[in-house]
Amino acid sequence: MRVEPLIGRGVLVGGEEPTMVLNVVEMYDIADGKWSTLPPMPTARHAEVVATVGNTVYCIGGANRPTHEGPIATVEALDFM
Repeated sequence: MRVEPLIGRGVLVGGEEPTMVLNVVEMYDIADGKWSTLPPMPTARHAEVVATVGNTVYCIGGANRPTHEGPIATVEALDFM
């Protein structure tokens, strides 16, 4: 899982469990101290590169199998405008 900061919030994307790769997107509101579940990414992934530009979180590459096999060459752009 990766957490990427936005102003006043943190966004968690992807991740893995022992038998599966996740497509979760969750947001932590620092002021409220609460997590919220957002719509999932189209592509489950872990070990991805995550970057923020303005209000957009980019999830780049990663793998789609728990064994770190199955590299993927896709980018998701999550807009938090």
